[in-house]
Amino acid sequence: QGRPFVVVENSSERADEAATDGCLVLTGDATEEALLIDAGILRAGALVSTLPSDANNVFITLTARGMRPDIQIIARAEYRTTEKKLRQAGANRVVMPAATGATQMSQMITRPTTADFFELISDRNQLNLEFDEVAVTDGNALIGKTVGEAEAHRTHGLLVLAVKRSEGEMVFNPSSEFVFAVGDTLIVVGEPEDIDRFEKKFAL
Repeated sequence: QGRPFVVVENSSERADEAATDGCLVLTGDATEEALLIDAGILRAGALVSTLPSDANNVFITLTARGMRPDIQIIARAEYRTTEKKLRQAGANRVVMPAATGATQMSQMITRPTTADFFELISDRNQLNLEFDEVAVTDGNALIGKTVGEAEAHRTHGLLVLAVKRSEGEMVFNPSSEFVFAVGDTLIVVGEPEDIDRFEKKFAL
C-alpha cells in the first residue's frame, strides 16, 4: 500500500530473504526494548507482532504499550485463550490465523459462491477492486452531505458498504439519506483510481 515499514527478524537467513525482497530489515530479537527503539517504535504508527510464540507476542505487546501508549498494536495468537491476555497487555487487534483459516474453509463448503467472490476481489491480478477507508475530518466537503448527495456510486463507481461513526457505532449499508459527520469513516469498495478520485474531491 506504499507505507514505509521495518521488519525485525531474529533469523539472519530470513532477514537476508526480506532484504532481497527490498524490505528494510533489522536482525535481532524483537523482545528487546533497544531493538524496538532502533526499529523506530517511538515514531511508528503501528506495531505488528507475528512471532510463532504466543508468550513472546504478549511480551512484545506489553513492552510496546509501555513505550508508546498511543501506538496501534496488532498481534498474532495461536490459541483463543491468548486473545484475552494480548488485549490485557495492550493489543488493539488480535489475529488468529488458524481460526480465520478454519472459518474460511467452512465457508467454502457452506457458502461456496460467497467464498469465490471474496477470493476474487482479494486477487488484484484478476479483479482491480479493493476495500478502503475514507475518513471525514474537519473541513471535509462530505460533512453534512447525504450518501445520495455524495454520489459515490453514480459518479465514482463506489459502493459505500458501511460507515463507522466517531463513537464507534457501525452503520451497515447506509441509506441514501444517511448524513456524514466529522469523525465518520466510510468503508468503500471500488477500483483504486475511483477511490482516489473520490477522496480528492472531498478532501480538505
